[in-house]
Amino acid sequence: MASDSKDLERMLGSPKKALFHMAIPIFFSILVTTLQSFIDGVWCSGMGPDPLSAITISAPVHGIIASIGGAIGVGVSAAIARSLGAGNKQKADSLASQAIVLTVILSIAAIPIMYLAAEPIITVSGGGYNVGLSLAYVWPYIICSLPLMANGLILGLIRSEGAAKRSSALAIGAAVINMVLDPILIYALGMGVNGAAWATCISFIITSIIAVSWYWRGRLIVTPRFSGFRFQTPLLKEIGVVTAPMALETVLMNLLIAPEQAFVASCGGSDGLVVYVNAFRYVALVMIPANALASALIPVISAQIGQGAPDKVWTTSMYAIRSVFLIEAAMGAVLFIFADQLIGLYTYSPEMQPLHESMVLALRIYCVVPILNGIMRIGNAILQALRKAILSTIMMFFRELLFLTFYWIASKISMEAIFWSLDLTNLIAMSIVLTISISMLRAFMKKAKTNGAAA
Repeated sequence: MASDSKDLERMLGSPKKALFHMAIPIFFSILVTTLQSFIDGVWCSGMGPDPLSAITISAPVHGIIASIGGAIGVGVSAAIARSLGAGNKQKADSLASQAIVLTVILSIAAIPIMYLAAEPIITVSGGGYNVGLSLAYVWPYIICSLPLMANGLILGLIRSEGAAKRSSALAIGAAVINMVLDPILIYALGMGVNGAAWATCISFIITSIIAVSWYWRGRLIVTPRFSGFRFQTPLLKEIGVVTAPMALETVLMNLLIAPEQAFVASCGGSDGLVVYVNAFRYVALVMIPANALASALIPVISAQIGQGAPDKVWTTSMYAIRSVFLIEAAMGAVLFIFADQLIGLYTYSPEMQPLHESMVLALRIYCVVPILNGIMRIGNAILQALRKAILSTIMMFFRELLFLTFYWIASKISMEAIFWSLDLTNLIAMSIVLTISISMLRAFMKKAKTNGAAA
């Protein structure tokens, strides 16, 4: 327990140290998690463009399931961090219990809903291409809705008390299990894309069991209790301030991916969809530092708010913005320079080689996205920590409408026009999110100082 207390003390200490104490372990956990999807794609690319496009087309379906658990994890993380920052452990325990039961109920409800919704979403997303293969890939995720949602919740719960190393250990463990199982299930057992999905689900089941054992043995500060459990409206509201808008945001994002991909497919067919998405997988990799800093920023700022330290909130936020800009600018340059070599990982098979040049072009056009999207994610994290998550949701919806509009226009021109639309949309969205988040942060600082002077 002593080491767990040190985690909390670090989160409440020096702003820069607190941010990177949380961000570095999260970076490695996101890295290996992202590598799961990346490696799934590399293994499946050996079977040709159709299995690879099936993974792409089905992404909105399992993305919806995972995003709900992730949203609950972020919401309860912010609420628990505030409570721990204010020294109220009993409330933190109760918040964890509420979130766990809520996740179990939602995961059970998700199975029949996503079973019915999967085929229509996939049909729209892929423009009718590879529906059967995509369904084969997505069924395991639907069946395993509980471990898929629990993964996001558990990581949020553990990060809320500053124990980022433990959350990273779980994520790394899941990725290693997935990487080992992928070739066995896909090729050795001949399960194809279905095997790739089961590899991921099995990895989440195992790590969820490990996390439950930690709580069972009292290895963490927060201790959920279920004796005489009942839902408490004030606590659910506190979790929901962040969770509800974020869940809506991520579900809408995944649903709107379907028509976006449909525009891509209408322009370039299934091959165009493979080029569009798989070149972007490298962008997802280099955005990991920004995602790690954004994930760390929410509990760190929330704890600082609970601590009553507005100056720390400002310092931490500005430091995160500057750090993301510098890191992602360097990462974007790497993508541009080494695009040809990087794309070679996906085009090693004879079936994929004709797509090589198009994927290189796409990756070079995408290279500014890490800066734009990274700063936007920091802005969203600031809003969520300040309990202004509804603004983040509204801006996300606006961004997705921009995507749809630009993609619809670009799909009438060429695939290259679609690639450039991604840059333009992220530039507009980043400018708006950054402006609003800084404005909200200034308003928070002014209010905090006014209340402090009055006290």
